[in-house]
Amino acid sequence: MKHPNPTLFSTLSLAACLACTAARADSSLDKAILDIEHQWAHAMYQVPDKDKAQAFAKLDKEAKAVADRFPKRAEPLIWEAISLSGHAKAEGGLTGLGMAKESP
Repeated sequence: MKHPNPTLFSTLSLAACLACTAARADSSLDKAILDIEHQWAHAMYQVPDKDKAQAFAKLDKEAKAVADRFPKRAEPLIWEAISLSGHAKAEGGLTGLGMAKESP
C-alpha cells in the first residue's frame, strides 16, 4: 500500500491552519502559530536542501516551546508534528524514521 504524500498533507494542513489563524489572529497563541507557519513555509520552500535539517531543527524547538506554553491547545501540537515531519524528511533514512516516531 502506498502512503500519502507527506508534503501534500503538510501543505494542506498549512492552508487549513492559515485559514483558521486568519480568523482569530489577536491572541498570543495565534501569533505564535502564525510565526511557526511562516517559518515552516520558509524552511520547506525557500531553504536549500542541504540546510533544511538545520532550519527544521530550530523550528522543532520553537514549536515545542509553544506547545509547552499552551498545553491545553491542539494547534501547537499539530505544528510540532508538522515540523518534526519536515525535519524527518530532511534528515531521511533511519534518522528520519526515528524522528517521525517522536511526533506528538
